This record gives sequence, C-alpha cells and structure tokens, in this order.
Amino acid sequence: MNSYFFRIIFSNFLLVIGLYLVIKRLYWVMALGGHPWASGEWLINYSSGFIRRGLFGTLILALTRDPEIILLLLFLFNVVLFFAVWSFFYWGLIVNKFSWISMLLVLNPAGVLFIAWDENLFIRKELIGLICVIMLVVSQKLNLCTKTIIFFGSILYVVSLFIGEINLFYLPAVIYLILKSNLKYFRAICIVLVAFSAIIAFLLSINFNGNYEISQKICDDLEARGFQDNKVCTGAILSLGIEFKEALMTNQSNLKTNLLFILVFIAVISPILYFSEFNGKFRPLFLSVFCIAPLFFIAWDYGRWIFMIYTLYISLILPSNTILKSQNRFIGIFVVVFTLSFGFAHTGGNPIDNGWIGALPSLLKIAF
Repeated sequence: MNSYFFRIIFSNFLLVIGLYLVIKRLYWVMALGGHPWASGEWLINYSSGFIRRGLFGTLILALTRDPEIILLLLFLFNVVLFFAVWSFFYWGLIVNKFSWISMLLVLNPAGVLFIAWDENLFIRKELIGLICVIMLVVSQKLNLCTKTIIFFGSILYVVSLFIGEINLFYLPAVIYLILKSNLKYFRAICIVLVAFSAIIAFLLSINFNGNYEISQKICDDLEARGFQDNKVCTGAILSLGIEFKEALMTNQSNLKTNLLFILVFIAVISPILYFSEFNGKFRPLFLSVFCIAPLFFIAWDYGRWIFMIYTLYISLILPSNTILKSQNRFIGIFVVVFTLSFGFAHTGGNPIDNGWIGALPSLLKIAF
C-alpha cells in the first residue's frame, strides 16, 4: 500500500475510534442520570453564594429545572468542546500532509486521544482554555489577527477563568500569542484585560475556595431540581470541601510515587524532539512546561497535567509546515507501534498500577 494512503487511513482510523469512544462515554453519563465528576464538575454553581468554578453551572441551571434537559445540554456542550479540539488536530494533519512527524504529534497518547483511551477520564474545563489558545494560533496561521478575533479570544479566556481556575495556567501562553499580533495598542489593551482578570480570578479562587457546608448546600439545591445525590454530588462538588492547604499536604505525601509520571512525560516528548528537525521546537516546549508545571505541586492528576503541557505545546507548533522535514527511515514503524501500544491514566499514583492503557487495549475491548 502507498505510504501516503496508509498514513491517511491509519490516522483517520485512530481519530475516529477515539471520537467514538469519547461520545459513547458522554452519552453513557447522560443516560445514567449524571456522574460525580463528569457532571458534577459542570454543575457547581452560585446557589449557596459565590464559589470557584461556579459560573458555568449557574448559567446552565438558569436555563431550565429539568435535569434530563440539563444533562442533554451538558452532553452536547462537551461533544462540541472535544470536537473543536479534535478538529484542530485533524487540521494540523492536513496542513502537514499526514507526515509521519505530524502523526506522531497528533496521535500521541498525550494528545487529544488521551481523553479517549483513559475510560475513567471525562471532558474537563481546561479544554475551554486550550480552545482559546487554539483560536489565537489559527487566527495567526490564517492571517486573521483582527481586532475582533483577538478581542473575542481574550473575552472567551476571561470567561474560562471563572468557569474553572485551572485555566489560569494558560495565561502566559495567551499573553504570548496576543503579543505576536501586529495590533500594537489594541493588543496592550487585551493583555491588560486578561492579566487583570486572571489576578481577580486567582484572588477569588483563594478566598472562595469552598467548604463541606457549601458543597452540601449545592447538593441540596441539585436534589431539589431532581438530580440524584449519588449521581452528581460525590465527586467534584464534594471536593470543594477540601481546603487548599489540605490538597497541598495530600499531594506532597504522594509526591515520591507520583514522580514516576516524569518518566511518562519523557516517553511522551522525547520521540518528538528526536525525530523532528524543525527549528524553534524548544521555545514553545519551555513555555508550555512553564505554564502548567506548577500544577504538579498542587494536585495529583499528573496525567492531566501532562496532557495540558503536551496539547499546549503541539497547539503552538502543529500549524507550522516546517515539521515536514523529518526523513528518519524508522519513524514510520515507531509511530505505528508507539501510538498503538503506549498510554497512561489521568490520575496520580504509580502509573504502572493503572494497567495497560492506550489504543490497542481500547480496540481489544471494542472487539471482545
């Protein structure tokens, strides 16, 4: 078979399977009446007063009191989020003519398929921040850095901060991309807007972190609306009761075990640095690590943090057609074996104990 057609078929196969698994999992959550993490995260709201992460839940709960309609809206919104990121990476493959190195970037288990292969992972709020970055990257690639695009991207990022404080960690990348536009005075306004909003969001997150009393009030409100407590309240909403100092202490007590994820990150990133020959591949990597690395000292979802670093990194470099230059004759074999066999979980702990995760085990589960 012609190598070009094989690359197209292989890439499309894995991406379509990944898309199918994510949508199937989201549908399963809706059909079961919710999930403590997949639904609870999005249903945190201001019913008991201002609380971090509460903006989205407040808005969606204002639309209707019917829990089935709310879960349907959550399903559709999550599908749109994932499909937006999925489409960007697919576009990167097209721009780079499905080269082996672009396949290594896109099909990497730390990329968009990370959400597909880990069956215990659901769409999280960092995808909104990532989409803000992607919007700015695409606008520059297509020479569409107009005031409207830059301003809309800035406003969307500001909103994402109050939907989930995790998007604070994209701030340096957002500022970097705004600075790359040629709109000298207007970009200064947008930078002040996102930086000032980030400071406000950070202070509010620290001072309105939450407690178990607030978690219970939110759950009582959701139960009054018809949600079942065990379906939406025992995960993300309950975790609002964990104080920041308590989270830091828990993370530090497990730090030695979690440091094994450093090996996972090396396994994810080293093939790209080895096989790719394009200039400027290190600056975006340093920026990505700088943005996300603090999360490793705050919380224990180390797999998610690796996903955030990686997707931010390739979002910055993927649209560049200079990554076509790799001519290593072993890269094709490596890409196929690596993307099929390697994977890791989103949660902390010893990654070896999490079992075999990746494309091949997922395909075997579908087949058998």
